[in-house]
Amino acid sequence: MLRLFHIRPFDSFQIVGISSPLTGIQIKGKLSSQTFPGGITMYSQIILAYDGSEHAKKAAERACDIASGTGAKITVITAYPSLSSIFFFDEEISKEEMKNYWIERASEVNPLLEEKGIAYDLIVEEGDPREMILEKAGELNADLIVIGSRGL
Repeated sequence: MLRLFHIRPFDSFQIVGISSPLTGIQIKGKLSSQTFPGGITMYSQIILAYDGSEHAKKAAERACDIASGTGAKITVITAYPSLSSIFFFDEEISKEEMKNYWIERASEVNPLLEEKGIAYDLIVEEGDPREMILEKAGELNADLIVIGSRGL
């Protein structure tokens, strides 16, 4: 399901969107001040939420297409659960090993970004994905958030 959302920066967020059942990608963002006649929007900062899933890989391809067309920088964000929130885990796994695992997963997207010549940063942190994505989007003043969807 493709959902395109533009979040307009008012006192409270107002979401306007369209959706398509054709792909597993969800795109969210605020309406950029660089919107040109005809509805063409130039983005400068795109957030890509990435967990290594097939939907995340499709979202990465779409984010690259958008960034290539607008010259935007992509910040890849991977949030992973804390060990205490996982019911069944190997007690031998350390926090460092867990983080290294997720860094490796997040880094899978690097070759695609480099191949397309897109400037990017990688953020991998422990935490709730929903909260972290929104927090980082605000901190970075992101224009667009691209998230793979699992049919939700």
